[in-house]
Amino acid sequence: MSDKRIDSQGWAKINVETASSEIISGSGFPKEHQGESTGDYPFAKVGDISRVFRSKQKFISSAGHFISEKIRSEIKARIFPKGAIVFPKIGEALKGNYRVVTNR
Repeated sequence: MSDKRIDSQGWAKINVETASSEIISGSGFPKEHQGESTGDYPFAKVGDISRVFRSKQKFISSAGHFISEKIRSEIKARIFPKGAIVFPKIGEALKGNYRVVTNR
């Protein structure tokens, strides 16, 4: 028997064990790789998430930094899929429950 049910608004309801198996951590961002305004992937930092959340937007589609595939591989950064819920693990943004959804 599946533990997934759909509520009246179309959201899937699942148990906490199933949900927690889908939680993965982001990656550290060494200073020497920060500051690029173009690249293969936007790299969202806490400030990017906070800015989008405080502006009452739901989706984050850009970031203040970008990285190439080479750097992504080097620092072992994960690529989060479109539609992933992202939230910070540090600072006031964590305390404020800031979270946004990836749009790319």
